Amino acid sequence: MIQISQLKLKPDHTENDLQTAIRKKLRLPPQVSFSCQIQRRSLDARKKPEIFYVYSVLVQVPQEKEILRRCRKDKNIVSCQQKRYTFPVQRGGNIRLDTRPVVA
Repeated sequence: MIQISQLKLKPDHTENDLQTAIRKKLRLPPQVSFSCQIQRRSLDARKKPEIFYVYSVLVQVPQEKEILRRCRKDKNIVSCQQKRYTFPVQRGGNIRLDTRPVVA
């Protein structure tokens, strides 16, 4: 899976605009299909007349290693493994603590 960070789009963009930006960033030809999942979306309003949505997306595409090799100079394109979150195991309520708990 490939992660693309700092993908900037105008606020009035469409889903097609996002896919076109991904295709352009990865330099994919039109016949190559891919799937994408938005990992994070934030609004960048630091320069008031120019407001952007900044995306981090996960992209699944065939021939991933070749694409990563082709885009190796771009620091915003990296390989990643999607990890599933597991909840920590809770300890029972009757366990004796070695030290007093600290509340800050």
